[in-house]
Amino acid sequence: MHRVTYPTVRLIPALPAELSPNFLASLDAVDFALVRRTNSTWDRYVCAELSHRVHSVVSEYVSDSEAFFQLCQASGTVIAGLAALHILFPSHHPPRTLELFLPREAYDVVETHFRRSEHYGVPPPADVLDDDGKSVAEGGQVGHHGRTVHLIQSRSECALHPLVGELHSALFNYIGPSDFASAYPLLVRRSRGLLNPARLDGWRNLPDTGPLQDAVESWLGGGWEMSVEWRPWSPVPKCSGVHSAGCAAASRWFGDRFCASGPALPVRDRTTADQRRRNDAQTPFWWRGGFTCAPGCHSGVRLLVPGARVVDKELVTNM
Repeated sequence: MHRVTYPTVRLIPALPAELSPNFLASLDAVDFALVRRTNSTWDRYVCAELSHRVHSVVSEYVSDSEAFFQLCQASGTVIAGLAALHILFPSHHPPRTLELFLPREAYDVVETHFRRSEHYGVPPPADVLDDDGKSVAEGGQVGHHGRTVHLIQSRSECALHPLVGELHSALFNYIGPSDFASAYPLLVRRSRGLLNPARLDGWRNLPDTGPLQDAVESWLGGGWEMSVEWRPWSPVPKCSGVHSAGCAAASRWFGDRFCASGPALPVRDRTTADQRRRNDAQTPFWWRGGFTCAPGCHSGVRLLVPGARVVDKELVTNM
């Protein structure tokens, strides 16, 4: 979450440099991951646009953006939820709240910062998110002048761990101090969300009433499609099971080949310490679980228990 300024060099030779940011305004995470490979100028423009969007959203909730970003850097806090969705896919509406996901030991530090430095109110009792039958996060919220910030405390040292407990795949996104990722970007582009079997009855059925049903109805009312089944949306006729993006058996982690992801700093600004920090990062390694698309997805097994584990990213990078 470093502040990155737009370059003065032209992005496109025929386009005046001052108009280049306008060209980038509609690009999403998939575009970011692709166009930054062109050269170092495109790479810097992408990082500058990402920085601009992050600061625009966060400035609605904090008075001292720089102090907030230093806090995120020191504590490992990441922006997630609807804020991350809007930042990475700007065609979707701006968030009404800011969701921050925190490592287990960072909650008190971050909550104290919002109370003392930003004058937010005291959090109410925590809410609990469940995954794999276990609590992976506790949530509190702080409020000030009509603005609400949700603080989601991971049960592990990995701030990303609670993301696997989100209601559906469109919320599996984050922007961190050193990188960003969207786990199901091609579905998000089409306003599609894979429901999380861990949140459903019998890993397949949405409750007839209650907050989950209300949440899904809200997304449907916003023009989204929701499904617990991967096969109708698979880009290939035959599901590849473990090696697919969304099958119940698919093995996923943030930064894998299905993600739209990358560093938040331009290549010319990255230090050895930045690279080491990314290499040493942890990630959830998850499988959606539920019912597979066909017997061949996972050696004949048709029903898998949803689950996730926190692993060192370097262990899964070359899988």
